[in-house]
Amino acid sequence: KQFDLYSIFSEKGLELLCKNGVISYIVPDSIIGRSNFESIRSRLTLSNTIIKWVHLNSVFESAKVSSLIFVCVEGNSQPYSFEYIKAETVKEWKDLSYEIKLIDSDTIQKDEKKKVYFAEQEMLDLQQKLHNQKTFGEECILWRGEEIGKSFSLIHHPPSSTSLPLIT
Repeated sequence: KQFDLYSIFSEKGLELLCKNGVISYIVPDSIIGRSNFESIRSRLTLSNTIIKWVHLNSVFESAKVSSLIFVCVEGNSQPYSFEYIKAETVKEWKDLSYEIKLIDSDTIQKDEKKKVYFAEQEMLDLQQKLHNQKTFGEECILWRGEEIGKSFSLIHHPPSSTSLPLIT
């Protein structure tokens, strides 16, 4: 399992949070959707209450990674909603030139990986439909030609030596 240093600091900060305490970090945006951050996303959004969730593409000039600024309060006993703000730069955020979506904690709870999506419900529904479909690998198995063998019945060997075999 891969760990990034910021996830360890975030986890420890949440662990040390006192009752009704507030925590805020600026972290890489990979926390939003990468599978190895499922635990911390769940803890942030479902065990606590998000006050601010700001996704910025450019916070630090020297960093080539998008960032997430989150502010949360310790504890959560009921479903809630929070604003997901998405801006290109800190200036756009300060100038109120950003996109905003309301995120329900119920939506995160229902997601298998506890991901936080900046998308319309129509897109989330489509994603769910695609997720429920069988993958190509579940439908068939692919082998390389050498592993199948030249006598395999699905490989057609044309009479010309200048052409490649076809799978039929």
